[in-house]
Amino acid sequence: MPKVAVFTIGGTISCVYDEENGSIPTLSGEELIHEIENDLHGIKVELHDVCRVPSSQLNATVGFELNKKIEACLLKDNIDGAVVVQGTDSLDEMSYLQSILHGGDKPIVFTGAMKSHSEALRDARGNLLNEI
Repeated sequence: MPKVAVFTIGGTISCVYDEENGSIPTLSGEELIHEIENDLHGIKVELHDVCRVPSSQLNATVGFELNKKIEACLLKDNIDGAVVVQGTDSLDEMSYLQSILHGGDKPIVFTGAMKSHSEALRDARGNLLNEI
């Protein structure tokens, strides 16, 4: 069965609404994966819970550190590809940076969500499941 490395770095996909602070990225990678694990049909996940920050606060430093972690993981023979889970505000910039830095043939896929876990009809579950 395939094995996918999943890297979580925050964003709306990991947000829960808090009346005092609004939507904040609080869900861990483990919590996100737990929600879909019964639907993975044997696909193995190697989880890397890197950070939990709003997408607007991601920067090149985070991007370069993320790339080091992804590239090291993709060198493993038993890893077939990577999924990065993050917010949509900077998803295009972060994915572009990874496309420039990525040196191998294994795919790196990015996903996020437009709605937090506190909203009706949230898209996080389906987006994450489809990308893995």
